[in-house]
Amino acid sequence: MRFQFGRQHTLGHFKLYATTSPAALLRTVPAPIRAILQKLEAQRNADEKKQLTEFRRDNDPEVASAKARADEAKRTREAFENAMPRTMVMRDREKPRDTFILQRGVYDKYGDKVAPGVPA
Repeated sequence: MRFQFGRQHTLGHFKLYATTSPAALLRTVPAPIRAILQKLEAQRNADEKKQLTEFRRDNDPEVASAKARADEAKRTREAFENAMPRTMVMRDREKPRDTFILQRGVYDKYGDKVAPGVPA
């Protein structure tokens, strides 16, 4: 690369950027985000910090791939749970079962019948 513009002129400031990243990653940063980034971190308010966090979350390819993996895992879990047959473990009976006080040491000998209520 040569600069050919007379003999006495020099190129003052020159920046050259190169990357191997895909073109999709080279999105421009919106003006409001650039304005926030120009401030020192200590001078940013909570709303500006929230905007930066949301911009990073929405535009970072690592976060996007992690979110895609999490969504896929969630769909897999939901599909597995929906494929399982459902069974009711407990439900109210039409007529409640009679309840008795059992004799000590003998599980099949019933004592006095008890009714539901608050203990005395």
